[in-house]
Amino acid sequence: MEISEIEIGLPITLEIKKDEQKIQFNSAVEGIDEPRRLIFLTVVEKDGKLINFGSMPINLVIHRDDDVPILFRNCHIELVKAADNKYMYCTVLKGLGVPYNRRNAFRCFVGLDVVVQVDSHKSTFDAILRDVSSTGFGLVFRKKDLENQEFGIGTQCHTHLVDAIDKFQKININLHGVICRIAEVDEEKVVYGCELMIRA
Repeated sequence: MEISEIEIGLPITLEIKKDEQKIQFNSAVEGIDEPRRLIFLTVVEKDGKLINFGSMPINLVIHRDDDVPILFRNCHIELVKAADNKYMYCTVLKGLGVPYNRRNAFRCFVGLDVVVQVDSHKSTFDAILRDVSSTGFGLVFRKKDLENQEFGIGTQCHTHLVDAIDKFQKININLHGVICRIAEVDEEKVVYGCELMIRA
């Protein structure tokens, strides 16, 4: 991916590796200066304070609807103040963005409507099973279908995929997972990336 392909409003995950663990923050593209290869991002707040990442190298993962995320490695993010006194992050994109597969496994696109049971809630929610791999699966929820429920990282969920072998045989594949990533697609939809708890 080149900077010319990035669009304002695309959701971005800021990914930091620390002590062999990944820490992630949600952000979004707020501005683009293509000639200087600069992009401006929404700032992250914690306990009412803006997070300043200093000189820490950060991976930027740009999310695209119904497509593989794009990774820009080892970016340095600077906290800047715009003319309207609004704070943003600014970073220079070096090189090209590459497709990013968090699961380290082949993803099979599915795109089917499913019913999902989340955590201990007895009620179920409609979603789209976006893709499945040997290590996880992705679910797209319409925010209006979540009934104002918020599910965080570590929440368990369950759904199943019915795969037709032929007109006489079907296989019911149960997917038990734990939410490990949350990203807004747009104002109406949100993606939950899930790691499989039980693997074949």
